[in-house]
Amino acid sequence: MANRVALIFDTNFIIEHSKDLNSVVEKLSKSYEVFVTQLSIDERISQQYLDLKAKYDKASKLANEIHSFAKLEFLKEFDEAYKLTKIGVQNNYNNLFLNKIIPFSKSEETYAEIIDRVYKKTAPFISGNSDKGFKDTILWLSLIEYFSNNNNYESILFVSNDHGFTENIKPLQEEFKEKTKMHIEIQNNDFLNEMIIEKKDIEIKNSELKNITSEELNDLRQEIQNSLKNVCTGYSYDPDVDGYRSFPLFKLNEYLEINQIENMFENLPKVLFRELFATEFVFGDLFNNLYIFKEQYYISREKIEALNSLYEKIKKNYKQLLPQFFKVVKETIDQNYDTDGFPEDIPF
Repeated sequence: MANRVALIFDTNFIIEHSKDLNSVVEKLSKSYEVFVTQLSIDERISQQYLDLKAKYDKASKLANEIHSFAKLEFLKEFDEAYKLTKIGVQNNYNNLFLNKIIPFSKSEETYAEIIDRVYKKTAPFISGNSDKGFKDTILWLSLIEYFSNNNNYESILFVSNDHGFTENIKPLQEEFKEKTKMHIEIQNNDFLNEMIIEKKDIEIKNSELKNITSEELNDLRQEIQNSLKNVCTGYSYDPDVDGYRSFPLFKLNEYLEINQIENMFENLPKVLFRELFATEFVFGDLFNNLYIFKEQYYISREKIEALNSLYEKIKKNYKQLLPQFFKVVKETIDQNYDTDGFPEDIPF
């Protein structure tokens, strides 16, 4: 094992590959010793909790609305259903990663160290962002502790899209080297995606562009960028800086899949017709039974209709570009993934 590299990926990578995690781990295991942290598992359990709770709340609301003429009966109470879900998720990761699950300490000493790093804004805390980085710090300390006691690896590769890691690579590497005597490489998710994602035929071949002028393509790029920005990003005036600040119009608990984007666009005309007199929508309204959106702000009907018109335009005039269109829509929406979705106030 001395010539092997230990690979650990953060929760955002797991979520991005939630549909094919087994095959991803199998592929990566040919080149790395693949680990997962217990903190990431607990994040997934937390997300399952929120999803299950939303479904039970929706069912309870429906039960109250129909109680005068119908009865809705739960086969399992929420606590029992969640307990079984929690056990199932943990067992799935236990089986997939066997003895390669990195624990995290809940000791008073660990808590004291985290608080000290909060005050000093020690990476992966992000300077100037309140206490943002609490969870990342727990994960980071768990890596240091684990590999201080398991140092029979050539090097460590840690993959995450969290800014607390990707924007503080050098100081984190120095700390890791000092405390474990080992080198750690920190990369974002794309580093692994290039290795594992099967290349689909979404590249635009020159022959497919022969009827599209460069001016048309540039205009289309700008139209796509503006339309997506209008439905994903809001702006509010901040008197402190005498200017406008941007904010996400929604947040995601999970990354979207390409097929979900395709289905959304196919169903969008039905949504607009069904809500013919609605003047505003939240982004989650555009998807059927998808409980991954939160902190949603209203988007004007005009902006939703513009997005639909853009899709219809590409579908009619540039059909060969649809795969690329769906790809950029997914990537833009996924930027609103909530990296702080897991509660920061973990009890010790």
